[in-house]
Amino acid sequence: MVQKVLTINYSDSTCKAGIQNDLKIFQQNDVFGFSVMTHLTTPKEGSKVYSEFINPKILEQQLDSVFSDGTMDATKIGAINTIEDLHIMINFIKTYGLKNITLNVRFKNIELHLRKVIIKELFPFISVLILTTQDLSIITAQKHLNTFDDLKVAMTNIFFEGVIILEKSSSSNYSYLIKKEQTFFKTKESVESLSALITANLGSIDFLLE
Repeated sequence: MVQKVLTINYSDSTCKAGIQNDLKIFQQNDVFGFSVMTHLTTPKEGSKVYSEFINPKILEQQLDSVFSDGTMDATKIGAINTIEDLHIMINFIKTYGLKNITLNVRFKNIELHLRKVIIKELFPFISVLILTTQDLSIITAQKHLNTFDDLKVAMTNIFFEGVIILEKSSSSNYSYLIKKEQTFFKTKESVESLSALITANLGSIDFLLE
């Protein structure tokens, strides 16, 4: 039976990121991909990106449509725009008992109050948390993350029972630092579109472990 995997993310008209890229990764891993759009992005000249947020009611209607035929085997949450959006997602997580949830939201792009609410309310439900060093600094309020020990301490200070994956920083000699239970792993393996790949494999990270 084909596994059903959902991405809740933004639309990228270049197909290099967002929903379009997630669905490509799902297909490559032989799972059936569903999508719910949080906002549209349109790249313009230079580095400018224009965004249009989806109305929360339309977000809810999209989720209603996705779940009309039953639950998902795994879900990736890649974008959250408002507290109302967050609560809509949590309601569906509770209603359908969703498991194998990967959270890969860029916290630097979200206002501080919403960051705190996302962290507090989503942590009980997610299996895999993917962060950048900047995200880690925002969440832990730890400014100096210069050494491997600094990163370990910061990751340990996140009260989270699932798997934490820290993406490579510019000064590191590894691709990902992984915390599983109380054990840390480093890997030099470079994996494109990591969050979609993990979601397609139902939250498994064994392919990254040394």
